Amino acid sequence: MTIKVQTRAFYVNPNIQNAFAVGYSDSPIFFKMAKLPDPQEFLKKSESLAVLEAKGKVVFEQESKFQDFPAREFEYATGGKANYSVRVKYILVGERVYEIYVVFLTTNPYPEERTVFFNSFKILTK
Repeated sequence: MTIKVQTRAFYVNPNIQNAFAVGYSDSPIFFKMAKLPDPQEFLKKSESLAVLEAKGKVVFEQESKFQDFPAREFEYATGGKANYSVRVKYILVGERVYEIYVVFLTTNPYPEERTVFFNSFKILTK
């Protein structure tokens, strides 16, 4: 079975310390996942795939809501010479998964900038 996913991403790197990205992916399968009794299962699986692809180690994860939509926030560290971490928030809205990322040096996270960035979004529905 082939699943069609269309993705759009936007990236900002204002300084050497942090990089910020926001994007979304659309797929009819996401709408089905949003209707599951527990859409967090889908978001948890998405988290696992992202961390596996980055060869990271999860250091934080939390189920949540964003407005009234299922959301999941997690952080993983990559280690090695790169020694960076990524904090991610996935938000499931119908056929769309919004993705918000902050990439930072593991030893110097600047959590206040991450909080401001994550809190600067609002989902507008028709």
